[in-house]
Amino acid sequence: MSSHESERVGGTFSGPDMRKMTRAILNLGPFSDGIPTELARNFSALPIKESWRAHLLESNADGLSASWGDHQRISRDKKAVGVSLPNVRLDPREIMEFFSSIPFEVCVMSPLDGHCWMDNYFAPAISAYHALLGWGAILKGAGHARFMSSRRWIDHGPWRVFRGPEDTTFIQFHELDIEAEASLPQARAAHDWMIRGYLRPDHPFEHDISGIYTAEDKLLRIVVPDREVTDRELHDACVARRNGRDDPDKPIENIAYIFMEESAARAHLDMLWLRGLECRTIREGREIRLDEHHSIERKVGWW
Repeated sequence: MSSHESERVGGTFSGPDMRKMTRAILNLGPFSDGIPTELARNFSALPIKESWRAHLLESNADGLSASWGDHQRISRDKKAVGVSLPNVRLDPREIMEFFSSIPFEVCVMSPLDGHCWMDNYFAPAISAYHALLGWGAILKGAGHARFMSSRRWIDHGPWRVFRGPEDTTFIQFHELDIEAEASLPQARAAHDWMIRGYLRPDHPFEHDISGIYTAEDKLLRIVVPDREVTDRELHDACVARRNGRDDPDKPIENIAYIFMEESAARAHLDMLWLRGLECRTIREGREIRLDEHHSIERKVGWW
């Protein structure tokens, strides 16, 4: 299937203001005219009236859905709004443009009908309210810092990246012009990288991310005398940085890992750099920063 063909495009959106986001979606062309053929709350039918949009805009709306046949639908849960639209071109830039008026932070594009791998693979989800990861995801504005380890993590993932207006990033997880069997390895790798870098709002910490805080540079320094720092600890550190950015007493701009041995620092440098965390060592009694001018060549992949 070519990316220029039309297919039902579905996705789930989340953002800080659910009512504002829902209203913007309802103002999109497909939903702005006419009334749905079905309105339901938790799969129980509701009477359809001219004021049907008011249900979806309720402050406590949950489990609501409106549909126009099998292929056009909008649903609202506590923390996400789901949309299914027919005849939308599978083009990341056009999709970003189509959804540009929506004040969202994260959108997950559902698996396409021609790329469902349920018999061989059950895709992960970034939250209970979002769709399973499918062929792509979109981040907008504050969503980049709120939900991803860093923009470097995005730039170095095994996927295609497209930039759009309003600080919008479309991440395409697999090719569209290949069979589902061929797209599965691409999707697996991309989904894994996405989950490894995604910062959940209710993240369960496994490590105590504590250290020496200096107010002048808003830096939290974690001294590493002689141990390995795991990927999971670095992920916890990214969440701690995210959570600490707005701390009124000790706002955290960044977290620096300081290794006593330079060889140990360099062994961890790539993974710290990818997450935007600082990597430092002690050289002749002085604290030296190693990540500032560091870079990693992007791996060659399907993109």
